[in-house]
Amino acid sequence: NPQSGLADEGLGALVTLDRVYDLQSNNIDSQYRGKISDIGAKASHALAVPVAKAICLLQFVDQVPVTERNIAVVLHPRVDGDSVESEVQEACRHLEERNLIRKADGQYRIPKPEEEDWEQVRSQQAPSAQDRHTLLQEALRQNWDPVPSASLGNGVKSFKAALHFRGSEVVKGDVPVKVERVDGSEDFDSRAEQLRQDSQQDTNTFFWAMRQSPELDRALGEWFRSQKVIDLKGRDASGKGQVQLVSEERRKLEGYRQEACRLVDQALVQGQLLLNGGPCNTGANASRAVEAIREALGDGLAQIYERFGDAAVSPSSDELNKLLSADNLKGLTGSIETLRLCKDEGGQWVIDANSAALQAVLNRIKTKGGQSGKELTDFFGSAPYGWTLDAVKFLVAALQVGSHLKATHSAQSYVGTSRPEVRPLFTNNTTFRATSFGLHEASLTPQAVLEASLLF
Repeated sequence: NPQSGLADEGLGALVTLDRVYDLQSNNIDSQYRGKISDIGAKASHALAVPVAKAICLLQFVDQVPVTERNIAVVLHPRVDGDSVESEVQEACRHLEERNLIRKADGQYRIPKPEEEDWEQVRSQQAPSAQDRHTLLQEALRQNWDPVPSASLGNGVKSFKAALHFRGSEVVKGDVPVKVERVDGSEDFDSRAEQLRQDSQQDTNTFFWAMRQSPELDRALGEWFRSQKVIDLKGRDASGKGQVQLVSEERRKLEGYRQEACRLVDQALVQGQLLLNGGPCNTGANASRAVEAIREALGDGLAQIYERFGDAAVSPSSDELNKLLSADNLKGLTGSIETLRLCKDEGGQWVIDANSAALQAVLNRIKTKGGQSGKELTDFFGSAPYGWTLDAVKFLVAALQVGSHLKATHSAQSYVGTSRPEVRPLFTNNTTFRATSFGLHEASLTPQAVLEASLLF
């Protein structure tokens, strides 16, 4: 056909689908012909018009998905020619950005009037800086699942990484991980150095410099636009076409959300994780942020909780009951033996208040002039101790057994553990937290008076 001009081409030229469109255009609906005629004035990419023509014909063939690859196949110019798939991808992106074609469920089509209206409303939604921060925080939160954790003392206690972003705790945990996204206007190395210095001051916190990513910015923007257009037009969707548009947009939203989460992981893994003034080992093969922080957490816990070893136990309720009711401490085993809380004094086994863990508890109570069980639990559960609740209760119970403490609950005070009312102060967690403990100064024994008199 002279209109196609194929006869003037050299040997090896192929019939491309845009040529077929030119010959069959009179048989195509005028609403599509008009839109394709306008594309030449609205789009500047060299393949914009041929791609649009190919999409127009392919969308009428149910058996052939209208993908970039298939569009490139039907526009392949010569038997011996190189693939035009990359150019087709660029042309599709160029046309889609100008709302001249529409992509839904992975396929392209020339938009109908109601689709054009939908896309116009969608394209008008521009996320603010706060909108982007909100979506980025949500992507970080979703990526922090399962919550990264590591343990000390051969599994005695597990510590979770708490996710912090822009001054807020996004995911609760034990060890703060402050994520700082480096802005496009900042130099990454300079910002990372500033965070390194911050980590020297706040030695119990991980600082994570997250690299800037234009691809992530785009995904966040598209996520926002999909979310916003559904909010604006989804509530009033009634006809079949509108309901289909809402359904397609929800699938697009999910795709952009997943892409944003993937790019967040990438930006974090390619960033820099710092603790106590130095970079952390995040594992050579970590592809996800949770894998990287889990690796770093395993190495960093020993630095953060440097005194965990003083009470690296989690005594059972049976051990606690035996301690509180024992007539003779010598026969006790388990945690009391592991922590060496007893000593032989004149042939009798007594609580050794000079052991590292018991001294720490006594010093805290002495310094503060008394402490409640909750205050002791909170203090010794944090850095540099990180002790378990059961360990703290056990240590305080040991000091109570040795009459080093006076326990007060409901206006009643107790020294030692001989009275039956004492045991529930330690076996019930709620009661323990509400009980206050102060130092008990024992009265002088005759032997002590005699020893003191010999000094004068």
